[in-house]
Amino acid sequence: MLGRPRCPAGPRRRSGAGPGTWCPGTLCASMLRGKGEPRCSGGLGERSAPRSAPVPAGPRPLTRRRGVLRLRRLLAVRAAPGSAVTPSLRAAAGKAPAHVCPRRRAAAMRRPNVLITGTPGVGKTTLGKELASRAGLSYVNVGDLAREGELYEGFDEEYGCPILDEDRVVDELEDRMSEGGVVVDYHGCDFFPERWFHIVFVLRTENSCLYDRLESRGYTGKKLQDNIQCEIFQTLYEEAVSSYKKEIVHQLPSNTPEDLERNLDQIMQWIEQWMKDNN
Repeated sequence: MLGRPRCPAGPRRRSGAGPGTWCPGTLCASMLRGKGEPRCSGGLGERSAPRSAPVPAGPRPLTRRRGVLRLRRLLAVRAAPGSAVTPSLRAAAGKAPAHVCPRRRAAAMRRPNVLITGTPGVGKTTLGKELASRAGLSYVNVGDLAREGELYEGFDEEYGCPILDEDRVVDELEDRMSEGGVVVDYHGCDFFPERWFHIVFVLRTENSCLYDRLESRGYTGKKLQDNIQCEIFQTLYEEAVSSYKKEIVHQLPSNTPEDLERNLDQIMQWIEQWMKDNN
């Protein structure tokens, strides 16, 4: 699924867009793939922890990447090792979403809402579906929801993709989110009401693995380049920490099956702790 990541200046709700992301103008193919890194065979990669993304040496010229700015609202046609919950996750377990009274939240919701976001191809759907199955939560893929309900507001000719109608998506999900116990999967997050989520996970994948995954989906040219740039410059992570309290936003590596299991173990322990603290 393709999206248009943005990096807003601060938390945004359902109207008004923050300034766009400024990215280096041109990246060569070796930078996009991760020069010197082995290719992945498709699906999950072969390494358990992401390395720093390769970037050009010296000053980087800045130009407005209009493709990157548009990506999040388009729909494609087609952490630490070990299983123990980290201190930051444990601390976040008992926290209510911003602007919601804890007593009201606890009375209305017996299970937490979880957002899984990140660049297309990082493994959001795999993690989200498995998490919902193990935790007994409901799963919502926003791209599928939009296609089923035709929640569009136009069509982007350059990318050949329908444009997401964010307001209609929020209206469609409002009742379900107020009940709690929902895992939401989407490659953007700044248009969701902040009060919806108790915790936000941003999946991160190494450049070479992500490149191979997107190629296997048929991504080419500008569509492929813009999505890799979004990951290199951590556009989705910056969007998340700009839209939600930083203490509820967590990055998770998503390169191998082992990463998937570790992530599931940590999130499951967080959910169990949240339910103990709030029920």
